[in-house]
Amino acid sequence: KLVALCLVSGLIILEFAAVIPISRVEAPAIYEQIGLDKAHYALLDIPIATDYDMGERIEFYETIHGKPIVGGRLPRTDPNASGFEENTPFVNELVYMGELGYEPSRDIFNQDAEGVGNYLLNYYGIGYVILHKDNLSGWALNDDEVILDNALNMRPTYEDDHVVAYKVPDAPPVLFMVPRSGWYDPQSDGLNVSRYMENTSVIDVIAPEDGTYDLNVSINSFYQPRTLDLLVNGQSVYRQPIPLTGTEVSVPVT
Repeated sequence: KLVALCLVSGLIILEFAAVIPISRVEAPAIYEQIGLDKAHYALLDIPIATDYDMGERIEFYETIHGKPIVGGRLPRTDPNASGFEENTPFVNELVYMGELGYEPSRDIFNQDAEGVGNYLLNYYGIGYVILHKDNLSGWALNDDEVILDNALNMRPTYEDDHVVAYKVPDAPPVLFMVPRSGWYDPQSDGLNVSRYMENTSVIDVIAPEDGTYDLNVSINSFYQPRTLDLLVNGQSVYRQPIPLTGTEVSVPVT
C-alpha cells in the first residue's frame, strides 16, 4: 500500500509539475551608468506599445537603473493605461511609428511635433530615450533616430550592439497642445486629421508663460446642430451653435 501510495503521489506530482526554463538576461551597460546618476527622471524605452517581450525586459532593466519608466506590463490593464503614449505628440510618433494608420505628428493640432519634442520630454520628466535595435525593424529604428537627431539637435550619447540611447538635453519652454479625455481616435483623409468629440473633451495647452493666445478651431457638427461651449481653466469663454456645414472658431484665451 505504501509503495502504491508513493507511485500514485509521484505520478500526480509529475503531471502537475511546472518546468520553468531559465536563461540569463544581459542588460545593456547604459542601464548601470544611469543607475549611478542620482538625478530624478524617467526613461522612455522603445518599443513599448506592441512588444510584450520588450515590456517585460524594460521592467527587469528598471531593477538595474532604478528610475521610473514609461510603459511596462501587467496581466490586466485599464484600457486607458496607454493614453500617454498614444496621445502625447512626439512621444506617439516615436512609439507608434508606422503602426496607427495615420501620421501621429500631425494629429489635430497645427504644431510641429519635432519642434516641441525636446521641451515636451523635459516637461514630462523624461531624461533618456532608448531605442532597442533587436526589437525594432530597420526602417523604424532609422526613422526614430532621424526624429530624435532633429528634435534634440544631437547624435546618440550611447550606442552598442543592442541599443541606441539619447540623453535628453534641457530646452527652452515652448507652447504645445495634448489631447486628453473625451476624444476618439484620429482619422485621416490623406490631407487633414480629425477626431470625433464626446460630450466633454479636454485639451491641455502647455504655455511657456502667462499670456493671451488665439485659439483657432475648425469644427463640424455631425448629424444635428450642436452648441460648442469652450471653457478655459473652468471658465466659459465662448458659446455658439455649430452648424452642420462646420465653422471656424477663433477665440483669445488667457
